[in-house]
Amino acid sequence: PNELRNALPIFKGKFADKEFAVVGGTTFNGKPTISVVLSQPLMDKGLHAGNLVKAAAKLIQGGGGGQAQLATAGGKDASGLNAAVDQIIAEITK
Repeated sequence: PNELRNALPIFKGKFADKEFAVVGGTTFNGKPTISVVLSQPLMDKGLHAGNLVKAAAKLIQGGGGGQAQLATAGGKDASGLNAAVDQIIAEITK
């Protein structure tokens, strides 16, 4: 999550008018984490990273949320990580 937060100014500066999302899922010490970054054009379409992460966190038996542009969630069940990431991608691309 900190790496994404640190990279956010780069995304904002170079891709401010582009539609893009960064969706990541990882496991550390057996605990899953999901992170999402959205561009301004995607937020203008009504997407909210915090809402996407909050909904997907249920699949990893976790919780989380955040801002419209950047959000993270952690959980207890890494077996649901792929499904959680897939759910977020499906919401963004529909």
